[in-house]
Amino acid sequence: MPGWSYFNKIKGYKVYKNDYFVPMGFMYESFITKSELKKVEADYRSEAYLKAMVLSNEDILKYSSITGYSSDDINKLNEKSKSFKSKTESFEFGQDNYFSDCKKLINNSCSDFKYTKEGFKAEITNKGNDNLLFFSVPYDDGWSAYVNGKKAEIVRANIGFMAVKVNGNTKSKIEFKYNPVGFHTGIIITIVCGIIYFMYISVLILIYILKRKRYAN
Repeated sequence: MPGWSYFNKIKGYKVYKNDYFVPMGFMYESFITKSELKKVEADYRSEAYLKAMVLSNEDILKYSSITGYSSDDINKLNEKSKSFKSKTESFEFGQDNYFSDCKKLINNSCSDFKYTKEGFKAEITNKGNDNLLFFSVPYDDGWSAYVNGKKAEIVRANIGFMAVKVNGNTKSKIEFKYNPVGFHTGIIITIVCGIIYFMYISVLILIYILKRKRYAN
């Protein structure tokens, strides 16, 4: 099987390992917009995600020092100007390209990743310039992120996943914590409703006791 190598034989089964497995948490060398992704044939879009991080127009401009895009680029893209040359035009697909793209991501991936009770933690040494570190974890408003102990903005990347900025030539410790939206509010409402219900039952019991005493007399 291309891309797989024999690892061991366990309980009579031959076990193979994926030589191009990309760890959780990695950085891209290139970026494109959602509209540029649409220019890629549907059959190859999954491979395109290995070549470039996909961002909204707003975020690709917000992090222009990393992505290399200018407002003029976005205007030309929106106007469908022929003078704008999308990176997707140079994308090449196929098995060899797939392996090459995986290797690039592996070389720019986290050295450590582990799940925690609240979310997950990771470490990465960025030997290049400032970049966005991508995690294939679904984006949700309940997530909060911290880079080297400081709260960081979570960027919505590759349509429905997450990324955070990491500084260049720096070892960064990243932590993501998840707290469902409305969780604390829900707890408060539950407690208040519990108290009201307890008071209601107490009143009913008190009325019942008073009636019993009344009839007994």
